[in-house]
Amino acid sequence: LAKLHSRDFITVDSHDHPDWKRTLRRWRAQDRLIYTVAFLLLLGCMLFNLTFIANVSAHDGTRWFVCVVTSMAQTVLGVPLLMTIVTLSASVLARSSAKVKQETQLLFLGEEDEVASDDGKQTSI
Repeated sequence: LAKLHSRDFITVDSHDHPDWKRTLRRWRAQDRLIYTVAFLLLLGCMLFNLTFIANVSAHDGTRWFVCVVTSMAQTVLGVPLLMTIVTLSASVLARSSAKVKQETQLLFLGEEDEVASDDGKQTSI
């Protein structure tokens, strides 16, 4: 599927050029094929899940549902929340370090000779 969706920029004289129209037709056909395959794959997954749920007891189906919801919550909410907390903590710790401030100013401001300190005074390195 990835090979179907690889596209390059092309230059044409006008939007009525035959090469442009042929390229658009080919891209639209590729898009339709990708959407069709993805839809069929989704239907297959739904059929598999529904078949599984239909063949287990109500108690096991409920337990499976709880596991699915828990897994989705961890993926959608837990991982981004954890990454945010880790990034924020690292930023707070780095902000309190004078050496990190100095290296950041050197990296982004490119001033090796003079770097402004927190109190506004220029200091030489």
